[in-house]
Amino acid sequence: MALPPLQLKFVADEEAQLLHDDENGAYEQFELDDTSQPGQGQQLPPQGRPSSRGFWARDRAPRWLAFLYGPDPPKIHTINPIFPSVQEIPIRWLKKTLPRRWQRVTLLVLFLLAWATSLAVPLILSKGTATDASGAAIRHVDCVDTLWKRNNECGLDGDNCRPFSNTSFAFRCPADCASVRVLNPHHVGSQDVNFRPLVIGGGGDGPYRGDSFICGAAIHAGVIGDSTGGCGVATLVGEYYQYFSSSQHNIESIPFDSYFPLSFTITTDPTLKCTSPDPRWTVSLPLSILFTVLLALFTTSVPLLFFTTFLGIFTHVALVSDPPNLSTASTTYLLPSLISHYAGRLLPALFTATIIYLTSRYRGWFAERPLEEQVFRWAREAGRVVDEYFRFGFVTQGGRALDYTEAGTWFANGSWSQGAGYW
Repeated sequence: MALPPLQLKFVADEEAQLLHDDENGAYEQFELDDTSQPGQGQQLPPQGRPSSRGFWARDRAPRWLAFLYGPDPPKIHTINPIFPSVQEIPIRWLKKTLPRRWQRVTLLVLFLLAWATSLAVPLILSKGTATDASGAAIRHVDCVDTLWKRNNECGLDGDNCRPFSNTSFAFRCPADCASVRVLNPHHVGSQDVNFRPLVIGGGGDGPYRGDSFICGAAIHAGVIGDSTGGCGVATLVGEYYQYFSSSQHNIESIPFDSYFPLSFTITTDPTLKCTSPDPRWTVSLPLSILFTVLLALFTTSVPLLFFTTFLGIFTHVALVSDPPNLSTASTTYLLPSLISHYAGRLLPALFTATIIYLTSRYRGWFAERPLEEQVFRWAREAGRVVDEYFRFGFVTQGGRALDYTEAGTWFANGSWSQGAGYW
């Protein structure tokens, strides 16, 4: 049965009186509205603060763990800028030189084109078409490629891996192959080789066993460098006995005192038209760092910096520093295959980046903010504060709701504020 209006008013007044008088007046009402300004509002008295609960509460924790609870009263983390007047020079110069928005947009487009060109040109030179002295295309091999296929893929008597001798081909290896190791036990005679480069033989000017890493053998032989990669010629010499061990160029080869049907040697060929070395460390990485720093210095837009930096770093990793394994002849189809792998992985990566941006972004992004906070951003979760006075849109104290307020209101240093650009 519905209550009369006067009786409803009496019940509401009684509930408010109980909330106000509970626990000898320990709780205090707050009246917040949309017109409240930062710094205004009533301060919560020290005796009105709720006591912490739980075994690891602040008042029960050991002293040596007190720093884990942060400052008391809670404070919003800020960074004092280093030479703030110097940090503002790039933004002020850009706004003075290019006062119109379309001018800055044009500069941004040219900047992105220059960044893309700095990645594309070394990539084309290192992954483009290259030929040997006879005009045959040079074969691009990966750090784990071998002449003898894995497991039993060579078939009975190795028929699927023929020819075993009287054949040679030019190859090209990427950089950083000396650190590539087998991650599962590989039987070499009586040994179980694991967690080391699979390079068998090569000592005493002898050949390498057919299941050795081609690039690892080339580094061991001194034909190519580990930091730059390079080109060489592999010559198949057929069956060989007694593969000796040696330690050369930071790779120790594995001995094998029996015979193997496929062996090969690694030599250099000065007539090879091998283009520029692997650009990942010497060219692309310094340029990517330079463009990223320039973008951070001259922009104050959160999404622009976040997504542009993410796309640049993803492109650098996917195409330059850690490209997929494409063991094929050096033809015009190599670059399209590489770009196809990159495009197939880009969409899921952008989806993940968007989720990260929407859930962990920092909204206080202003031209006057210090550069340190632009690079090292403090991320906050929605409705979360370093104390329990504000959670999910309502003020709480000791587990009880006192009053409701809009999201974005913070309690810090004993006063209420609107957060000044925070959540």
